[in-house]
Amino acid sequence: MKIIVANWKMNGTVDYINDYFDKFLSNVKIVDSEVIFAVPYVFLEHIKKIVKNQNIKIFAQNCSHEENGAFTGEISASMLSSMGIDGSIVGHCERRKYGENYEIINKKIKILTKHNLRSIICIGEDDKEHKEEILEEQLEKCLYGIENYKNMILAYEPVWSIGKNHNLDLEEIDNSIAIIRGIVEKLKFEELKILYGGSVNKNNVREISAKLNINGVLVGRDSLDPMNFSQIVNFLE
Repeated sequence: MKIIVANWKMNGTVDYINDYFDKFLSNVKIVDSEVIFAVPYVFLEHIKKIVKNQNIKIFAQNCSHEENGAFTGEISASMLSSMGIDGSIVGHCERRKYGENYEIINKKIKILTKHNLRSIICIGEDDKEHKEEILEEQLEKCLYGIENYKNMILAYEPVWSIGKNHNLDLEEIDNSIAIIRGIVEKLKFEELKILYGGSVNKNNVREISAKLNINGVLVGRDSLDPMNFSQIVNFLE
């Protein structure tokens, strides 16, 4: 079963969402795949009401590492759970550049797990020369003290590949994924599912799926177009 994640980032309006899902749901048949929409907090409940397909899950794009308290503007895992949301992305590079460290990411994974929510853990290097050391540090610190990984998914997003229009170096990316699989095996997380994210679109998803040893993809820009994203889902289905 492939896992296909749409990360909408800071995009969307209510009218856009209504139109999007009218088109998307009319053009896909999801049977053997799992499709996850990671959307802004304000749209979680609205989309949850629209989408009835059990193979489509609704995730937040982030959550607090704290249980509750005086943290203005933050959203807790217990809040997401109480709304029937399925999980959250954690550790995206766009969050890490604002100061989220691996200790915080680790706490987020643990608190999501505590509330029986799933987490998509984003890792990825911005320095190709020290790739292996960076990936090993990220994984060891993010997964520290975690025993059960059934609710966890890894998303490998090399920072240098995100938002680019150039051809992806799939040989190098597959080498990175092999490194990641070796590290998670050493950490006794060998069955952890791994996605690739980084400039995935309708034109390259076929080649990405064929050449990379992955369990699915995380899609950014192309997930904002319902017809483009439906093509990606239908191909991987």
